[in-house]
Amino acid sequence: MYRAERAISPVDGSVSWVVVDHSTYELHREASSYIDSLRARSLSWNTERLYASRSALYLTACSASGVDWSRPSLGQLARFMRRLVQEPLPSRRRDGGGKVRFRSEKTANAVMTTVCELLRFGARYGWVPQDVANQLTQQKYLAYLPPGYNAGEDGQFRTVRARELKFIAVDDGIDWLTFEDVEQLLAVTVHARDRFWWRCCGARPCVSGRPWASVGRTCTSCPTPVPWGARWRVLTSMSGDGSTRTELGRSRGIPERCR
Repeated sequence: MYRAERAISPVDGSVSWVVVDHSTYELHREASSYIDSLRARSLSWNTERLYASRSALYLTACSASGVDWSRPSLGQLARFMRRLVQEPLPSRRRDGGGKVRFRSEKTANAVMTTVCELLRFGARYGWVPQDVANQLTQQKYLAYLPPGYNAGEDGQFRTVRARELKFIAVDDGIDWLTFEDVEQLLAVTVHARDRFWWRCCGARPCVSGRPWASVGRTCTSCPTPVPWGARWRVLTSMSGDGSTRTELGRSRGIPERCR
């Protein structure tokens, strides 16, 4: 079993994330080198921690099933991906109780992104066979181009390499704040700046025929600490009907304390 741990450098005392064996605390050289490459790219501390945890999860699954982590077949990777959403997560409570939780398909896709990057990184250094890295992606023709994407004069950039293993995750959609919700937010805001912002959202001012609030900005509406235990941040913009839109990457409602 492997886990992500913080390590202190004996040279300069800096702290970094590594992947170690849970029982012997022996470094997993290849995975730790991959995490070190993230640090060399100046990625954030949280990204380093998250990728170390995901790498440890993959290595633990390979060790438990007797699969060589550096030579998995496409079928073995597909079974690992399905297990990510089928197996329940460990309980957050000390007594082991509480509601049973499962990973979402979006979370499983994020884990598989880390696994694929780990294998491709290993292929560059000869730790992973090149044919293993090649099976992770396939050619895909972009019939519909993303906004701003340049396909080239002859369309030579329409063919890209796409990841072979991933769930088609369903978008949770966008939550909309009604005028009543905005009034509830006004009741719990502390700073005059934030009250002014929510008032502007509720007033529906327009510039050039579009809602002025569609520019959007991050607005911290509640103090820290708040009764529900977390800072509530929301990036707002306005829809055509005047309701306020939350853009967070996932749906989020108003805390029960505000209701």
